[in-house]
Amino acid sequence: MIQCIFILQDNISIKYLSMIFCLIKSSALLLLFPGNISVIMTLLRLTEARGGTMPVLSRGHTT
Repeated sequence: MIQCIFILQDNISIKYLSMIFCLIKSSALLLLFPGNISVIMTLLRLTEARGGTMPVLSRGHTT
């Protein structure tokens, strides 16, 4: 399980850069679930609502 901690600041660009960085670190998820970008983006939106921490299941892969 990968913990992605997003930077929660007033600067929205910093926040989204941290989300992109999290996606890059979780590239194993993208490889395991190709075509599920919309699902991942939904997870990101839900994560944002929950305070910025998203556990990403990656089937045993760690970064």
